[in-house]
Amino acid sequence: MPRGSYWPRAKMLGGCSAMNFMLYVRGNERDYNSWAESGCEGWSWQEVLEYFRKSERNELFGNSSFHSLDGELKVGKFSRGNPLMETFIDAAVELGYAKLKDINGNKFIGMVELQGTVYKGRRQSAAKVFLSSVVRPNLHLIRNAQVMKVILENFSATGIQFRLQNNKLMEVKAKKEIILSAGAINTPQILMLSGLGPNIHLNMHGIETLVDLPVGKNLQDHVIVAYFIALEPGNEEDDVIKDYLQYLLSQSGLFAGNGGTHITLFLNTETIGSKYPNLQYHYLFFRKGDSYRMPQFLKLMSYEKDIHKTITKVSKKSDIAVVWITLLNPVSVGHIELRSSNPFEKVKIFPNYLNDSNDVRLLVDGLKWQRKFLNTKAMRSLNATELRFKIPECDDNPIDSDEYLKCYVSFFSTTIYHPVGTARMGPTRDQRAVVDPQLRVRGTKGLRVIDASIMPNIISGNTNAPSIMIGEKGADLIKTDWLHIDLSHSEL
Repeated sequence: MPRGSYWPRAKMLGGCSAMNFMLYVRGNERDYNSWAESGCEGWSWQEVLEYFRKSERNELFGNSSFHSLDGELKVGKFSRGNPLMETFIDAAVELGYAKLKDINGNKFIGMVELQGTVYKGRRQSAAKVFLSSVVRPNLHLIRNAQVMKVILENFSATGIQFRLQNNKLMEVKAKKEIILSAGAINTPQILMLSGLGPNIHLNMHGIETLVDLPVGKNLQDHVIVAYFIALEPGNEEDDVIKDYLQYLLSQSGLFAGNGGTHITLFLNTETIGSKYPNLQYHYLFFRKGDSYRMPQFLKLMSYEKDIHKTITKVSKKSDIAVVWITLLNPVSVGHIELRSSNPFEKVKIFPNYLNDSNDVRLLVDGLKWQRKFLNTKAMRSLNATELRFKIPECDDNPIDSDEYLKCYVSFFSTTIYHPVGTARMGPTRDQRAVVDPQLRVRGTKGLRVIDASIMPNIISGNTNAPSIMIGEKGADLIKTDWLHIDLSHSEL
């Protein structure tokens, strides 16, 4: 990837929920219990589960101990866009993995058809679900504006400064408090521009340090390695017009999906019989001659010319499955830095992928395991073969050797767009923490962060649903402080 990993941010209503894969995956109980055990009171699995349920309207499972029909957020299944789904499900079952009905229950190992924030083939973004129906006099929405900094007086957040599209600078004052929900990239940028961050780093850019905090540290993300499989083509030919008409007439087919993955597999390559996974596999399917999605995929991934050429050539005669082998609990941690004190300059992103050798080892194990699929009856029925690429940096090693696979991991690793943790939540004793368990920024008054940047550790799955949960719980934390009411879970 000559241009490096592509890290898009959603500058639109609803944030990343308006442009992501819409996958509704919560992670598992161990993730949140570890938050609570580290001192984040109120964030254990049983406590956050009520907030997942509070926002959810899940017509697949209805009201149960894990799901609800009473919330605003519609959760459903994607329209099946490719028959290869069944082949890969059968292959996983053949290898001994269960076919799960619900990854958001109490079983976390196996193959499952994904739930999504989707209803009748339409995206359910946070803006569509939670904002569009709100009509009240104290809500004012300003679009085409960029926040420059939070204004602090005597360590109290009193307002924000922002610029409109016409370059006009404006300030808005706050009567009670300011909520920062700009995401794991922009939240630390705004905090540092406001004088809240590492003292040495802020001084480098001429910014007065008001509170010395580890803002921008603890950047965590799910790194993926792409693996490619060519398969005997099915009977369906690429026909974008047909797919579009099918969607218009019945809200089904390819355009009623997410353009990516509808099934996922969770497994543990280290501990047989473990309840909790260490890897997740996302499966993307492309029909022979795909003239729309495949070019878009290759443009997104920005592969080197020879890689691009090989995939394009094979796709003209074969169906292709792309497997994103995803490391769920990476040890490697990165950070965010300011490029300058100019709020309109992009930040520097240092993911530090694969800094820890154990991360590399687990992804190598993941590649070895995925290769086992090729020997299953289900995959042999479609003459499944691994795509081989010319990789000069790797090709001196035997293709089945650990040396080759380590090189392949380094060559094909990139983001799956799950950055979190850059305004870490923790108790007072945690020197790595930026916010407390009530999401209040340490050393300040009237300033709270409510987004994925507060995660102490990344969860074992996609981050869409957990980010919405954080919003739900954050809203109740605000109510508790200002309305002085008891919002115990028994009353939810």
